[in-house]
Amino acid sequence: MPIQICPLCKNVKQTQFLYGVDCCNTCSMKHRSHCKKSEPKMDPRTYNGDRDCHFCIFKQKISSQQSLNQSISCIPPKKNSLVNLLQEISILDNRREKLYRTKLFILNYKADEAISKPIEFVVKPKNKILNFEEWSAMNQLTAIDFFKNLNFVQHLKDDDRKIFIRRMRFRLGIFSTAFRSFQNKQSYLTLIDDVDIFPDITGHFHAPALLEQIRRELIGKVIELNITKEEFLLLLMLHLVVYEVEGISAGGATILNDQRNIYSSALLEDCMLQNSRTGSSRFQDLMSTCVITNKTYHSIGYFAVLFRMKEPNREGNDLIRFE
Repeated sequence: MPIQICPLCKNVKQTQFLYGVDCCNTCSMKHRSHCKKSEPKMDPRTYNGDRDCHFCIFKQKISSQQSLNQSISCIPPKKNSLVNLLQEISILDNRREKLYRTKLFILNYKADEAISKPIEFVVKPKNKILNFEEWSAMNQLTAIDFFKNLNFVQHLKDDDRKIFIRRMRFRLGIFSTAFRSFQNKQSYLTLIDDVDIFPDITGHFHAPALLEQIRRELIGKVIELNITKEEFLLLLMLHLVVYEVEGISAGGATILNDQRNIYSSALLEDCMLQNSRTGSSRFQDLMSTCVITNKTYHSIGYFAVLFRMKEPNREGNDLIRFE
């Protein structure tokens, strides 16, 4: 048995794995004695978080260990260098982009259905011209497909996975649309075939300044920074984990925090490899896109509220209903 500090009593003693926790023999005996007591307050099924209660301490340690194990299983091994990490993201992003450009959905999916069930795509006919609703639905379906293929997302509990994908799917769509528009030498956000990111609202909605700001602010920053494909891939992942996700469990939050550390470290490493003198400032500049994407997200949300007020009877696709 190793000689180390017992995590429960903090004394330097021999420890071993007992009752689901690494601890010393003294603490394990106290815990065993505690659980055998018959008084109602000592019922081992009751957990009140008492810092002086051995059973409570054990429960806290076990919960902490389970969360740690869950998050560790999602962390890429050290042999995964920056190059390998980029390659893994690139494979998934290329799949997402190829699906978006060449496929169509065959069912009218709702968001929860697309998250919980396999998504079926068919080949898009070459002469098929998609409208705003169809391109927007494909944008969301391919984003959800991207999420579902991420290793760390597969390790989230079912409820956490649903909450996380629903909260983050539009941000992924916004940032990937900005980079695609940038690659197409455009100065404004647009879907494929130059389809506007907003529905056809001519004569129904009057806020040209707001719409132009939404179309141009994020891509303006992407153009200013002249973001590379490698930077985009790492930023894409950071856009998914940099924000706090309301409603997610503590274990899920731990997993997302681990991913945030992984990809922020990878982005900083990439910046320093490109230029060790300006790498740290480049990193800060790139991270500012997360702020602008979040601002764009909330601006679109504001527009969506106004649009629904203006068009209360217009039927919408649940999949592209902004949330």
